[in-house]
Amino acid sequence: MIYTRFTVRDLINESFIILKRHTGETIDVNAECIKLLELVGLNEDFLYRYPHQLSGGQLQRVCIARAIAVKPQIILFDEAISSLDAHTQVQIMDLLKEIKAMYDFTYVFITHDLPSVTYLCDRVLFLYKGVVEEILSVANISEAKSEYAQKLLHSILDIKHD
Repeated sequence: MIYTRFTVRDLINESFIILKRHTGETIDVNAECIKLLELVGLNEDFLYRYPHQLSGGQLQRVCIARAIAVKPQIILFDEAISSLDAHTQVQIMDLLKEIKAMYDFTYVFITHDLPSVTYLCDRVLFLYKGVVEEILSVANISEAKSEYAQKLLHSILDIKHD
């Protein structure tokens, strides 16, 4: 059995292959990979590295570059920062904020980490056992009415009521 290992360039190119199928757009893979890597805070030295040679934060940056490569309107993040140390989490969230502003993306950010929700998100949807409990703007998160949302908030944040 032959196993193929993908370099960072190969991983990002997978997104370009999909983009080309949908748009017919011809892409200079090396130039676009370098551009995307620089956008996410990595340089072209990462092009021919393998995922196992990257730190968690670097790997997450490559994943963000892959997502951006297909020029989406919406990007879904599922526990995107949960495995990273606190410092790297903040760096990645700052990067996501910058990219969101540049491209006017919509993010769906699935997480149990409420502090990251308040830092990165505009709105929060509380989901319990597959049912939407409540949807609020982050600015009004302390006004949560559902029992589940209140328990979650009180377990993480010190919310004071007048």
